Amino acid sequence: MNIKTSISLPDTIIDKVDRFRGPDRDRSAFIAEALAVFLAALESKQRAADELASLNAIADELNVEAEDVLTFQAPW
Repeated sequence: MNIKTSISLPDTIIDKVDRFRGPDRDRSAFIAEALAVFLAALESKQRAADELASLNAIADELNVEAEDVLTFQAPW
């Protein structure tokens, strides 16, 4: 479902949209696709930050466990 909205964009942005959208796609479709790609990138970045925060929260525990595992290695 599409919701009609009104936004103000600088003329330089509109010029670029018109240049890259092609003759078969209207501005709305182009801008919607560009926003979808941008928002997907933001979501991916947020997921990566959340995963890093989770790992950092248990980093000390993971390091202790890794050190313990290394003690089981046979010396060569």
